[in-house]
Amino acid sequence: MIPNHGAQDGASTSGTRSPPTVPEITVFGVKAPEWCKHTVYRWNQLAKLKVAYTVTTKFAEVCGTKAAGPNDKTLVANGRWERAPFQMLTKCAEAAALREAFPEEIGLDADRGRNRGSLT
Repeated sequence: MIPNHGAQDGASTSGTRSPPTVPEITVFGVKAPEWCKHTVYRWNQLAKLKVAYTVTTKFAEVCGTKAAGPNDKTLVANGRWERAPFQMLTKCAEAAALREAFPEEIGLDADRGRNRGSLT
């Protein structure tokens, strides 16, 4: 289990840093931030220091899409991404940073960067 952000009970996380303001783009029919950078801090007990894990997530790479219509194969943002593009991009960036900082806790195979127990 991944500890809560900023936990005061000796957990191995030391909090997060808010994403910066970035340029906006229009992609998949949605105006959204071009990218989001998120940092998660993990306490390294052996070294007695806080280690930063920063990832940058690009909107065009993570946006959920669908076909524009039954006879139109143009991709557009799906309902959730269309309604809240800033929130969804921030959530993806935070999740990616947490996966970087806590691979063992979420069951990632460190050698292959994928979930243990998956079939692929």
